[in-house]
Amino acid sequence: MAAKIPKDCNDIELGTGSRVRLLSLSGQWLNELPPDEIADVKSMIGKLFVIEEVDNYGQPWIRKSWIDSIEGTCHGHSIALEPHEAKCVGGQSNLPPLKVILNCTSGYHAEIDPVVERLIAGGLTYIGIIGKDCAKIEDIIDEIAVGDGSNPRSVLTASHPECSLEDAIELALSLTGEHAG
Repeated sequence: MAAKIPKDCNDIELGTGSRVRLLSLSGQWLNELPPDEIADVKSMIGKLFVIEEVDNYGQPWIRKSWIDSIEGTCHGHSIALEPHEAKCVGGQSNLPPLKVILNCTSGYHAEIDPVVERLIAGGLTYIGIIGKDCAKIEDIIDEIAVGDGSNPRSVLTASHPECSLEDAIELALSLTGEHAG
């Protein structure tokens, strides 16, 4: 049996990298979550997301993570969408490359990892890192992009230990080719 083609509420085809607005959530699974997680998940409604994957059954998946800086923890939810729950707001083909400058004033913290994973899943093409531990952080980001090797993602990374934020932004804007924009 072939996987169904994922579509949104207007019957527009979706794929990995499609940008959607979450319109609603349905299903018993939501009511089975702890109350604080229900509030977090419901806060996703109305927000924009990137389809991170389409599974073998044709279900498009989105994800959001929440960082609790006080407790030093991170939790998240991945959600498979039904057509009536999402509206396509444009594919990735007409959008400029996603570039980020990470200004690490206090060095590496493990909380960076899930944020970087989400950026990569959302189509990140370039990340420049400045500040304390920037070379170490660049290596960690490269490892996140490659993963276990079964689905490596291409992200241009650069660390700039002596670079100002303004210079790092200027450098990112000056990139050419697939990273132009």
